[in-house]
Amino acid sequence: MTFEQAQHLLYSLIDYEKKTVALYYGPPAYDLEAFRAFLHELGDPHEHVPFPILVAGTKGKGSTAAMLSSVLREAGHRVGLFTSPHLRTVLERFQVDGEPMREHEFAGLIEELWPLVEARHTTGYRTVFEILTAMALLHFIRQSVDVSIFEVGVGGRLDSTNVVEPRLSLITSISLDHTDLLGSTVDAIAQEKAGIIRGGRLAFSSPQNPTARAVIEQVSSALGAELSLVGRDVDYQLQSQNLRGQRFRVVDWRGTRHEFQLPLLGRFQLENACLAFSALDAVRRNGLAISEDALRRGFARVEWPGRLQLISERPYLVLDGAHNPASARALAECINELIPSRRRILVMGIMNNKDVEGVLDELAPHMTTLIATRADTPRALDPDELAALGRMRMAEVEVAEDAASALKRARELAGEEDLILVTGSLYLVGNVLELLEREGR
Repeated sequence: MTFEQAQHLLYSLIDYEKKTVALYYGPPAYDLEAFRAFLHELGDPHEHVPFPILVAGTKGKGSTAAMLSSVLREAGHRVGLFTSPHLRTVLERFQVDGEPMREHEFAGLIEELWPLVEARHTTGYRTVFEILTAMALLHFIRQSVDVSIFEVGVGGRLDSTNVVEPRLSLITSISLDHTDLLGSTVDAIAQEKAGIIRGGRLAFSSPQNPTARAVIEQVSSALGAELSLVGRDVDYQLQSQNLRGQRFRVVDWRGTRHEFQLPLLGRFQLENACLAFSALDAVRRNGLAISEDALRRGFARVEWPGRLQLISERPYLVLDGAHNPASARALAECINELIPSRRRILVMGIMNNKDVEGVLDELAPHMTTLIATRADTPRALDPDELAALGRMRMAEVEVAEDAASALKRARELAGEEDLILVTGSLYLVGNVLELLEREGR
């Protein structure tokens, strides 16, 4: 079986990342018991994957998972990392020691799993994300990793990654997103995210608004999980920042200061780094070898494309996957701090189930021109609809039907001292990265 044939089979299944209709967050669409039964046919890999770690949250979970992976690799551990969505190729989702899965490994796993998918021995139906999760479990076991890090897909309680029994559960900042599935309040969403916490295990949380924090504390207490909170048990301070990264200090629960550098931009990344530090410090106190040098090197060398990624200067070209008001607000703050550009051109494409007006409300006051476009995915909002909303907030609005024409037009408009900001969706960011790769950039 070729890689192309394997992808064709995989994407013949239902794909909730691209599905345009809102679903009920529960069986049969999200059915962990059926998925566990499917995994049982494979030898229960979810019960044998080494040292599983789950990272949930609304924003920052991928960045936090990448930081964990980078530090643990610098400490000499073999690390599996499963993330979503991918930017350019599905192979990115499965990394072992920073290297993506190979095409022949992907094809081999699909070929192995497909008879079970077709046999339908279990209730419900298998989804793209479930099969990807099963592939990650098998891949990490066969690659003999020491630690397996899983970025949760949607929510937590019923996400397919939650079949593992995590040694550590991390929850990044929670805000309103996926409200069609998880609920329309922060309380409801926090309940779903807290579903990854396990009794008698360690749990870690970023700073949360009072409602989300209360939920996480209540769930942890009820289960008997030991909860560590950024801002209460460990904290951080920005030392300096520029377009190449940030220097920051972490103060741990003992009052000890730790100095780090981070190549990722945005103050919110320091919150993610502090959360990652809190978890890493706890596990090294519980027997997993991680030196202070490994911590410093790991944070300094972390890579996470498509998140406040500076591609070039003169003009500035920045890519970021912000897709909800909270992440858009953080993006605007960072742009205002670091890039004093004359003209700011917003290239935006967003999914049709997002709070589009909320995102525009955060970004429009800081931008000069909007080029409304779409990512190459069925859930993309029509550019004309986005433009109509943009015209309520901005004087200069144009429409481009795809990422290539949007980027071309932005470059035509931008002078050397201007900014082109591509945002609204990681799918759009991935499309632009593909274009830049073809240009050799």
